[in-house]
Amino acid sequence: PTRRSSDLGKTIWLAFDGLNFRANVWLNGRQIASADKTAGAWRLFEFDVTDAAKIGEENALAIEVFPPLPHDLAITFGGWNPQPPDKNMGLWRDVSIRATGPVAIRFPSVTTHLDAEGALLTVSAELTNATDRAIDGVFEGSIDSLVFAERAGLGAHQTRTVHFRPLRIAKPELWWPAQVGPQTLHPLDLRFEVNGKTSDRSATRFGIREVTSELDAKG
Repeated sequence: PTRRSSDLGKTIWLAFDGLNFRANVWLNGRQIASADKTAGAWRLFEFDVTDAAKIGEENALAIEVFPPLPHDLAITFGGWNPQPPDKNMGLWRDVSIRATGPVAIRFPSVTTHLDAEGALLTVSAELTNATDRAIDGVFEGSIDSLVFAERAGLGAHQTRTVHFRPLRIAKPELWWPAQVGPQTLHPLDLRFEVNGKTSDRSATRFGIREVTSELDAKG
């Protein structure tokens, strides 16, 4: 018999880093996405394919792509940049598959506000509960030697963005524009735990910076 991901306590995610413009998607003969909802100019999509994936066996992925229609809000071209015959339809960047526990972490982000006391960082990420039951867990993170955590609850099949309490750094190493200073990057590591077990983790790097603009007296 075919082993299923759910039997191993895993959630399998199929991610597209860009589709243009519409697509039907099948995995092992089961349709997991339809063109009426999977649409947009080079949009990112991710699907829970736990029930369709076959563990330890050969899997077949089929994608049917359609070009934008005249009424669609798509990428347009001018006379100086003629439209390609295929209207740029197809896959854009990578297609990937990965396994997590019941909760997945996506789109980690750090926003910065600089003031006289240093930097105030707000860390956030999107959490998705792939199960049909509510889940309560611990969302943990670290930036260099700074460690922080929040309890986070998710309803059945809920996706929401969780923000950590703002973090104060007294003497931040900033990310400077070229020729002004170094482009210092800091590691952001995130982990979501359910019942003491890691469901998913994320590792990325970011720069501490704040970009603003203002008008002078001459506009």
